[in-house]
Amino acid sequence: MDQMKNRWDSLKRMFTQWKTLNERATGLGRDPHTGSISAPDEWWAKQNEAMPGCIMFKTAPLENEDELKVMFGPIVCTNETTLVPGVEDANSSSDDHVEATLGGGENSTPDPCSNATGKHKLQQVIDDGSPEGSDLHLFATHLLIEKKYRDVFASLKTKEGRNAWLRRAFEIDVKKST
Repeated sequence: MDQMKNRWDSLKRMFTQWKTLNERATGLGRDPHTGSISAPDEWWAKQNEAMPGCIMFKTAPLENEDELKVMFGPIVCTNETTLVPGVEDANSSSDDHVEATLGGGENSTPDPCSNATGKHKLQQVIDDGSPEGSDLHLFATHLLIEKKYRDVFASLKTKEGRNAWLRRAFEIDVKKST
């Protein structure tokens, strides 16, 4: 059993390192033959100093990345995305925070450690008439993880408009899953 736990921990560490490296590799290319990140030796030295052992990815990408993403994607925190409460930014939406991406870019995977859903958006769902524990509230907690849906939700001006949009999205989701 200990051997399995050690392997799990090792795979999780490698996945976290690979994900962090990819978020920091903005603007860098990939080696077409190996699939690894093409970066100068100085970049690799700096990364290996910050994350000892990550140098193994200099010559080869993470093996079985898709499978490891299924296992660890929702639970791994890279600390590359940070929410700064109360700070406004020229590019921010009406959220009470700024999502400061430290190298991932706008297409990076949402960081499960960040409060990316925006607590006040979920409070708005409750205030609009969907109490905690209701199907619509549960659906909203999953839907509003994605920025594009948060932006649509934030753009709707009325309680009726937000509820109608959430209900329709919920109905579409239910139809897709049946």
